[in-house]
Amino acid sequence: MELVTGSAGYIGNVLVRELLKRGRKVKAFIRPTSDISSLEGLGADKVVGDIENVDSLIRAFKGVDAVYHLAGMISIMPGDWALIRRVNLDGTKNVINACLKCGVGRLVYTSSIHALKEPPLGTVIDENMPLIPAPGGENMTGQRLLPVWR
Repeated sequence: MELVTGSAGYIGNVLVRELLKRGRKVKAFIRPTSDISSLEGLGADKVVGDIENVDSLIRAFKGVDAVYHLAGMISIMPGDWALIRRVNLDGTKNVINACLKCGVGRLVYTSSIHALKEPPLGTVIDENMPLIPAPGGENMTGQRLLPVWR
């Protein structure tokens, strides 16, 4: 069983479709307020929860072999920083902790382009692009994390 957070989003519903097409059993993790029309008729099990709520993640992750964490928020609006931090940073920590608690064997995390340094116009963006460091040289969690590319 595989679970996709952000499954009703632009990338998430495409991943759900692809996993189902490959014969995988899929749980689509959705917020109570999500528009799930992109998931209708696909055959994925819908699980309602919120990445800001660890208990809902733990309930959803039981019996799951792999989690694809695509849920996130981007905004260019001033004043959204606290919400973006809660969803993107704290929510990701919650997902990681729920995976560990539930014995999930594989976590695939997809971030936003806003985690990368902005390259010169016309530059091809790939996995070699540097991340934006925090003022002390570490990422927002205070840790030096290196991406694993396979």
